[in-house]
Amino acid sequence: MAQITVATPIPGSDLYDQAKAQGDLLETDWDQYDFTSPTMKGQLPKKTLDALMHRAYLKVYLSKRFLLSMFSQRTNLQRLRRTMFGVFWSWIWFLLKEQVRCWFGTRRKSSQPHRRGVAAGK
Repeated sequence: MAQITVATPIPGSDLYDQAKAQGDLLETDWDQYDFTSPTMKGQLPKKTLDALMHRAYLKVYLSKRFLLSMFSQRTNLQRLRRTMFGVFWSWIWFLLKEQVRCWFGTRRKSSQPHRRGVAAGK
């Protein structure tokens, strides 16, 4: 399995501190920090980055090696189903995430990450 993500500056990390110091943070909406959306300035535009991620998913999950490993004698049916289910839903989410956000329209606008059980401003 492969996990294909965009470098995301998580608060408290060196990358976040560097991006903040250089004024490279693009987002203060913490809902956008999902490892698939650019949240800091980079060398590639969002459209190009999305196309490269799309191509990477295809290259990994439609490769001869991956498909053969899924259908080898050592692979049991339950593992195959679980893998295909995960690949299918992560692919669907990757393609539709912006549309889903628009449908529900309930994105939290905050400059601070939400922490469960902690009152705002404390």
